[in-house]
Amino acid sequence: MPKALTQECLVRTKVEDPEKQRERAEAIRGKSVAELAQINSLSDIPLPAFISRSSRPVERKKRFREK
Repeated sequence: MPKALTQECLVRTKVEDPEKQRERAEAIRGKSVAELAQINSLSDIPLPAFISRSSRPVERKKRFREK
């Protein structure tokens, strides 16, 4: 059986602070669609934070070829 089907769940749900959710909802309600569409800097775009870079795609390909 493949390891992906037998290993423990590695991804869990993230619960956000309700206060932070309220602040974001108020910010969205207070702006028009045109104001929300404006991008002034890269910080305006929500980017995910990477937890680790333990195995990059190139490394995975190398390991697969070695097997």
